[in-house]
Amino acid sequence: NAGPVRQVYARPFFVVAGAEKDSLVDAANYIANTHFTSTDTLAPVVLDRDLTPSQASSHNLILIGNPVENQATSALMASLASLTHAPPVRFHPATTTNKNN
Repeated sequence: NAGPVRQVYARPFFVVAGAEKDSLVDAANYIANTHFTSTDTLAPVVLDRDLTPSQASSHNLILIGNPVENQATSALMASLASLTHAPPVRFHPATTTNKNN
């Protein structure tokens, strides 16, 4: 069992990238290509500015980019903020560790 991540693929989904940063689009394409290579099924990439409300509500979303970088992430975070029982979600910068040092 792969847990909740596996559930993303249980219904149609999109990989949604923030359009303003090439690195986010590259990451989305990498995820889509890796998915295709491993499962032989498509993982459509959609830019955040092109995602419609209908698509967002009828598909699972893999969001690439924080709320400043990705409009879809920002919209999701805003909707979660309206839930009184939702804990705050914080984004921390990614870090890498060189184990050779």
